[in-house]
Amino acid sequence: MVERYLATVDLIVAFEPDIHGLAMSAFRMSAQDPDVRAAYEERMQDRRSALRSVVSLLADRGMLDTSLPVEQVVDVLWASTIPPAYELFVVERAWSHEQYRSMIQRLAGAFLRGGH
Repeated sequence: MVERYLATVDLIVAFEPDIHGLAMSAFRMSAQDPDVRAAYEERMQDRRSALRSVVSLLADRGMLDTSLPVEQVVDVLWASTIPPAYELFVVERAWSHEQYRSMIQRLAGAFLRGGH
C-alpha cells in the first residue's frame, strides 16, 4: 500500500514537465474563460481525488501518521504538486525536476506512520 501511495505521488510529479506549459496556460486563462476554468478545475479535482484515495487507504490501514487529518494531508500533497507549485520551485527558483521530485517524495514519506 505504501508503494501505491508513493507511486501515485511520483506519477503526478513525473508527468508535470510534459504538461506544465499547457497546465500553466490553462491556469492563467481560467480567470477570463469559464470553460478553461472548468477544464482546469476538473483536472485538479482528478488529481486531488487520486491523492485522497491512496491517503484514505493508508489511514484506514493504520499506515498514516495520525497527527493530521486525512483532508489536511491531501491538501498539502495537492497544493505541493499543482502546476503553480512546480512553476514556483522549478521555473522561478531554478530547482531541477529531480530536486522537486525528491522533495515531494520526502514530503509524502513524512506523512507515513514512523516516516519513510
